[in-house]
Amino acid sequence: MQAIDSLTKHYKNLGIEQIVVDDWVDDEGNAFVIYYAPFTLGEVARLERFMVKGEAELAVECLIIKALDANRKKLFKQTDRPTLLNYCDQNMISNIVKEIMKKAEGETAEEMGKNLEPTPS
Repeated sequence: MQAIDSLTKHYKNLGIEQIVVDDWVDDEGNAFVIYYAPFTLGEVARLERFMVKGEAELAVECLIIKALDANRKKLFKQTDRPTLLNYCDQNMISNIVKEIMKKAEGETAEEMGKNLEPTPS
Protein backbone atom coordinates (compact mmCIF):
# COMPACT_ATOMS: atom_id res chain seq x y z
CA MET A 1 0.00 0.00 0.00
CA GLN A 2 1.33 3.40 -0.96
CA ALA A 3 1.63 6.17 1.61
CA ILE A 4 -1.17 8.24 0.04
CA ASP A 5 -3.52 5.25 0.12
CA SER A 6 -2.70 4.69 3.77
CA LEU A 7 -3.36 8.35 4.61
CA THR A 8 -6.69 8.48 2.82
CA LYS A 9 -7.76 5.19 4.39
CA HIS A 10 -6.91 6.61 7.82
CA TYR A 11 -9.07 9.69 7.13
CA LYS A 12 -12.03 7.58 5.99
CA ASN A 13 -11.71 5.45 9.13
CA LEU A 14 -12.00 8.51 11.38
CA GLY A 15 -15.73 8.42 10.81
CA ILE A 16 -18.49 10.97 11.13
CA GLU A 17 -19.33 12.95 14.26
CA GLN A 18 -22.69 14.42 15.16
CA ILE A 19 -24.09 17.37 17.05
CA VAL A 20 -27.60 17.30 18.46
CA VAL A 21 -29.06 20.82 18.39
CA ASP A 22 -31.85 20.78 20.98
CA ASP A 23 -32.99 24.35 20.22
CA TRP A 24 -33.46 23.56 16.52
CA VAL A 25 -36.37 21.17 16.07
CA ASP A 26 -38.07 19.62 13.05
CA ASP A 27 -41.82 19.59 12.35
CA GLU A 28 -42.29 16.64 14.74
CA GLY A 29 -40.45 18.37 17.58
CA ASN A 30 -37.28 16.25 17.29
CA ALA A 31 -33.94 17.90 17.89
CA PHE A 32 -32.01 18.55 14.69
CA VAL A 33 -28.84 16.52 14.20
CA ILE A 34 -25.88 17.82 12.22
CA TYR A 35 -23.21 15.41 11.06
CA TYR A 36 -19.66 16.32 10.08
CA ALA A 37 -16.41 14.69 9.09
CA PRO A 38 -12.99 15.67 10.50
CA PHE A 39 -11.28 18.62 8.84
CA THR A 40 -8.94 18.14 5.92
CA LEU A 41 -6.00 20.47 5.31
CA GLY A 42 -7.84 21.82 2.27
CA GLU A 43 -10.80 22.79 4.42
CA VAL A 44 -8.53 24.42 7.00
CA ALA A 45 -6.85 26.45 4.24
CA ARG A 46 -10.27 27.48 2.93
CA LEU A 47 -11.35 28.64 6.39
CA GLU A 48 -8.10 30.55 6.89
CA ARG A 49 -8.98 32.70 3.88
CA PHE A 50 -12.20 33.69 5.66
CA MET A 51 -10.45 34.76 8.87
CA VAL A 52 -9.76 38.23 7.48
CA LYS A 53 -13.48 38.69 6.72
CA GLY A 54 -14.43 38.30 10.37
CA GLU A 55 -15.92 35.73 12.71
CA ALA A 56 -19.39 35.76 11.18
CA GLU A 57 -18.12 34.95 7.68
CA LEU A 58 -15.79 32.31 9.11
CA ALA A 59 -18.60 30.65 11.08
CA VAL A 60 -20.92 30.57 8.07
CA GLU A 61 -18.20 29.15 5.82
CA CYS A 62 -17.47 26.45 8.40
CA LEU A 63 -21.16 25.54 8.53
CA ILE A 64 -21.41 25.45 4.74
CA ILE A 65 -18.42 23.18 4.24
CA LYS A 66 -18.87 20.88 7.26
CA ALA A 67 -22.60 20.45 8.06
CA LEU A 68 -24.07 17.21 6.67
CA ASP A 69 -27.42 15.46 6.95
CA ALA A 70 -27.92 11.83 7.98
CA ASN A 71 -27.22 10.76 4.38
CA ARG A 72 -23.90 12.62 4.41
CA LYS A 73 -25.16 15.29 2.01
CA LYS A 74 -24.33 18.96 2.56
CA LEU A 75 -27.00 20.82 4.49
CA PHE A 76 -26.08 24.23 3.08
CA LYS A 77 -24.87 25.66 -0.21
CA GLN A 78 -22.85 28.78 -0.93
CA THR A 79 -26.09 30.38 -2.12
CA ASP A 80 -27.39 30.04 1.47
CA ARG A 81 -24.68 32.41 2.73
CA PRO A 82 -26.81 35.60 2.72
CA THR A 83 -29.64 33.85 4.57
CA LEU A 84 -27.27 32.35 7.13
CA LEU A 85 -25.65 35.74 7.69
CA ASN A 86 -28.79 37.86 7.80
CA TYR A 87 -31.78 35.76 8.84
CA CYS A 88 -30.52 33.11 11.28
CA ASP A 89 -29.77 33.13 14.99
CA GLN A 90 -26.10 33.96 15.34
CA ASN A 91 -25.92 32.23 18.72
CA MET A 92 -27.15 28.94 17.29
CA ILE A 93 -24.74 29.06 14.35
CA SER A 94 -21.91 30.09 16.64
CA ASN A 95 -22.61 27.22 19.07
CA ILE A 96 -22.75 24.64 16.28
CA VAL A 97 -19.50 25.87 14.76
CA LYS A 98 -17.81 25.96 18.18
CA GLU A 99 -18.70 22.29 18.66
CA ILE A 100 -17.29 21.38 15.25
CA MET A 101 -14.12 23.39 15.88
CA LYS A 102 -13.69 22.15 19.46
CA LYS A 103 -13.58 18.56 18.29
CA ALA A 104 -11.14 19.41 15.52
CA GLU A 105 -8.84 21.49 17.73
CA GLY A 106 -8.79 18.92 20.53
CA GLU A 107 -7.84 16.07 18.24
CA THR A 108 -5.34 18.14 16.34
CA ALA A 109 -3.52 19.35 19.44
CA GLU A 110 -3.44 15.87 20.94
CA GLU A 111 -2.27 14.20 17.74
CA MET A 112 0.31 16.90 17.06
CA GLY A 113 1.73 16.45 20.54
CA LYS A 114 2.10 12.73 20.01
CA ASN A 115 3.58 13.11 16.56
CA LEU A 116 6.10 15.77 17.59
CA GLU A 117 7.63 13.73 20.38
CA PRO A 118 11.20 12.72 19.55
CA THR A 119 11.63 9.13 18.54
CA PRO A 120 14.24 7.09 20.37
CA SER A 121 17.43 6.56 18.40
